[in-house]
Amino acid sequence: PFCTYDVTLQAWKSGESMTVTKNGFIYVGAGTPPAPSLPTGETQLCKNPPNTVYTAQSNDALSYDWELTPSNAGLVLDDGFASVTINWFNSFLGEASVKVRAINPCGESAFSEPLAITISPRPTAYNLTGGGEFCEGEAGVEIGLDGSELGVTYQLYKEDQPEGTSIPGTGGPISFGVLTEPGEYSSTGMNETTQCDIDMYNTVTVTMNALPTPYA
Repeated sequence: PFCTYDVTLQAWKSGESMTVTKNGFIYVGAGTPPAPSLPTGETQLCKNPPNTVYTAQSNDALSYDWELTPSNAGLVLDDGFASVTINWFNSFLGEASVKVRAINPCGESAFSEPLAITISPRPTAYNLTGGGEFCEGEAGVEIGLDGSELGVTYQLYKEDQPEGTSIPGTGGPISFGVLTEPGEYSSTGMNETTQCDIDMYNTVTVTMNALPTPYA
């Protein structure tokens, strides 16, 4: 759709010559590029998200100009290319948008439609309670949380493997029940709407003490 050409000027005087070449001096194209397509990339993120890639495309574009709104949401890395990475600021929450325009030697396009992006808060972290020691043959020990949120489900893990079913938050302390399996336990909470999650503050350990060996 477009081409660039080198231009060479050669001059003679008194039998001597001089040559000057300008690379890519002439551009032949279809004119100002059209506005790029709506950028593509993640639109639902959680607080303190990882760097995120966004991509757009426009015919006849030689470079791109990206704009992130608001400016305190993050930084656009690799600006000028069809794909860029946004380094989100850890503290930012709320609504943001990213748009892009195409550029070539004939001019620059209008901006694309903005891609709306939402960065949601993560659930509140609480402390795991309970755990400890019990003797073989006893009922075990209870594990719970000292608080919970409505709309958040909590999952208990034993050595990073899910233990039992998830428990819905009540707005107050919750219990994962009585545990008899020795090991280290942790928990996470996930917002059912945004799918944002968080690790609870601590872990607890369950230890079973064997009974003494009986003798005659």
